Amino acid sequence: MPDLKEIKRTIQSNLSDETWSSFTYHFEQVHPDYFEKLKDTYADLSQNDLKMCAYLKVGLDNKVIAQINNITVAGVKKSLNRLKKKIKITAEDSIRDFLISYQ
Repeated sequence: MPDLKEIKRTIQSNLSDETWSSFTYHFEQVHPDYFEKLKDTYADLSQNDLKMCAYLKVGLDNKVIAQINNITVAGVKKSLNRLKKKIKITAEDSIRDFLISYQ
């Protein structure tokens, strides 16, 4: 008999993939070429980094981002700090402000 936890993980990953695809489609209607410009400028951004950038661009707070990604708020903060380093933003600067204004 299949492990119940494994089945649950499979269902959650499929749901999140569909949700992300839908989100990406609508996001790109409003912000065309946003991901392409980010990838061209910051080539080492991962798929998760791009998700964070999109969530920040639309103004989601850490708590909502944590719920969407099924992680803790502390995990979101760590991801944002890593993202700041990849984009080379100083600790004093706001990653949110940077990404919201990024064209």
